[in-house]
Amino acid sequence: MKDVELYEPLAARIKRLREGAGLTQDELAKKINVPEIAISYWESSVVSPIEYHNLMGLAREFNVTVSELLDEHQKYIGEMHKRQ
Repeated sequence: MKDVELYEPLAARIKRLREGAGLTQDELAKKINVPEIAISYWESSVVSPIEYHNLMGLAREFNVTVSELLDEHQKYIGEMHKRQ
């Protein structure tokens, strides 16, 4: 069994993909038509879950599927539940 640390929560994945694309939070927000504060909230896990149409925008911008965005996060959540 993998440790939970090996799985990447959605907040960390969004930040990693954004930074990998060389985008600021403001630039990403404009590209997917959301307020800049939304990106900040998502990356700090203040707001969860993210609405599906916003997940679609993120996936489109990062050239991944929604499933790819969520897959590691679901594993992370599963491991967290197993540890409780």
